[in-house]
Amino acid sequence: MVLNAVLHMNSYFLAVRFFSILGVFAASLNSGFSGELRVFKNSQGKELKAEFISESEGRIRIKRTSDGRMFLLEVSSLSDEDQLWIKEQRQSKREEKPVSIEGLWGGKWDDEWPVFLTIEKSGDKGGYRVVYSWIENLGNPFSSMVQSGEEQESYIRSSMLYFRIFGKKLMLYGEFSNPRMANLVRITDKDKNLEDVDLEKNGWEEGAIPASDAIKRITGGVAGK
Repeated sequence: MVLNAVLHMNSYFLAVRFFSILGVFAASLNSGFSGELRVFKNSQGKELKAEFISESEGRIRIKRTSDGRMFLLEVSSLSDEDQLWIKEQRQSKREEKPVSIEGLWGGKWDDEWPVFLTIEKSGDKGGYRVVYSWIENLGNPFSSMVQSGEEQESYIRSSMLYFRIFGKKLMLYGEFSNPRMANLVRITDKDKNLEDVDLEKNGWEEGAIPASDAIKRITGGVAGK
């Protein structure tokens, strides 16, 4: 009985060790295949359903779907199947052409209020010209504001706006008194008035997350409220 109890406790602490945070994130881990939901397993068969966030230097960062808790795990501690999946995703990312952030992007603040960004590179290295267009009240015409933007490692900041490309979409955070977020898609029918753009036909779909989570994803947890 004592031996069984010891074995049980050892198994428990192995699981806790596997699914514990391995340290403070000193820097943002870079990877382009974030956003994937998956049931991860360790070498002992323990499972954790989570969203893949990033991978770097032999570690992955994931977010548990049940409560949003973040974990940093050694790739070598995962099952052979998960290690192969990570290798395949990494290889696939290398073969992809980088998505340009320049152009017209559109979506909806919190899946409700239309918002557009027109992004162009400026003369300065890492600088951008950003036209921010939004609607104060549904049914009203768009308001627009031209402002400068600047690269901040893995994201761009333009005044109260923070944005970053994930896959083929652009995640946007607004640092307002009531923070908002929006998922934007590239708009192909650029010749239309903004009021006439059909977001759904351009591939936009609902999927807003809490603004506090969006700013962490965009900046890697180093900025925002």
